[in-house]
Amino acid sequence: MESGRLDGEQLEHCRQPEREAPAHELRRDERKRRQAERVWGPLSDEVAQLRKWKGGKPWPL
Repeated sequence: MESGRLDGEQLEHCRQPEREAPAHELRRDERKRRQAERVWGPLSDEVAQLRKWKGGKPWPL
């Protein structure tokens, strides 16, 4: 990239499979998927409850 032979967009395109690999692994490995669900499930439920209390409106940033 520094030598000018590869621009930033091409580099990101090359790195995309590296970023997608963990999600692909979760789809293929039942044990890892269930482990991730145990972590993210309660968080998702908590966010849903907070939105319900707030009337379905997103939190201000």
